[in-house]
Amino acid sequence: MKLKIRDSLFIVIISIIPFSCERTGPPVIKDLSFKVILAGGIQCSAIVQDDGGFKIDDYGFSWRSEEGIEFKKNAYSFGTNTFQCWIFGLLPNTKYYIRAYARNEKGISYSTEEEITTSNYGTFMDNRDDRIYKWVEIGNQIWMAENLCYIPYLSSSQNDTGIYVYNYISSSTIEAQLTKEFKTYGCLYGWKVALNICPEGWHLPSEDEWIEMNIAIGMPSDEAKKFDWRGNYFDNFIKETGNEHWKGDDPGANNCSLFTALPSGYCDFPIFLNMGSETFFWSSSTSIYNQPRVFGLKSSVDGIARTLFGGVGHPVRCLKNKE
Repeated sequence: MKLKIRDSLFIVIISIIPFSCERTGPPVIKDLSFKVILAGGIQCSAIVQDDGGFKIDDYGFSWRSEEGIEFKKNAYSFGTNTFQCWIFGLLPNTKYYIRAYARNEKGISYSTEEEITTSNYGTFMDNRDDRIYKWVEIGNQIWMAENLCYIPYLSSSQNDTGIYVYNYISSSTIEAQLTKEFKTYGCLYGWKVALNICPEGWHLPSEDEWIEMNIAIGMPSDEAKKFDWRGNYFDNFIKETGNEHWKGDDPGANNCSLFTALPSGYCDFPIFLNMGSETFFWSSSTSIYNQPRVFGLKSSVDGIARTLFGGVGHPVRCLKNKE
């Protein structure tokens, strides 16, 4: 009889155990990662592993510096559990603490907080004329963050020697350096001069090195290897913000790379064209027709061009030699 009582109790206990183990509560987040890290911005990504049984109302990322002030930004998704966004306006070479969040009607939850440091930014001196230049780390490269200004001599309207200052048609390097155009945009160089004009320890970047930089700011690799205009909105990551120099107000430009591309125009000797609306930078590479490749931006076109371009004078951005 005692054995039968135990069996009955066992049956009762089993019968009251719920058959459903479905979880209800705040979401669960996993796999916080950083797809692109630049001097002034970071692209973050995370996954909603479990919605807690309720619709996700919003998700995004929060971040703080060591000073402890916290900011939040909503993210966007691609119709999957993955969500991501860019955080702009960060300081270079600065440590940040970032976590992903998601919220449903049961509450908000966070991922594990991760520590990340933005890319380096600094200055160096060109020993030829003691001029100080800004530089910025983009991926595994170090780029000049402003146009080259080295001006040992100058072309005049009658004598093309391969170095120009926008709208200046005489040959005085002293006078040219006093112009607003020089102070803002530096020099324009002929391609053969550009090949050997960078300071010691720096060089004119090749086509492949420009492509590497485009990929480092987040452009998909297959897109970066295309010709003509590509990369859609990635020009925003390297253009100077605001409309002080670029004609028209481009609200998308954020310069999160701190590359700070300016619309320097170009020289089609002996005339100058399109300052304020475009810039095309020389590469050291040529096409099969022996024409130099350029990479450029326009105020009227989205994306970054990889193309051949007319004109004899363009700005130069030097790339630091690998050690």
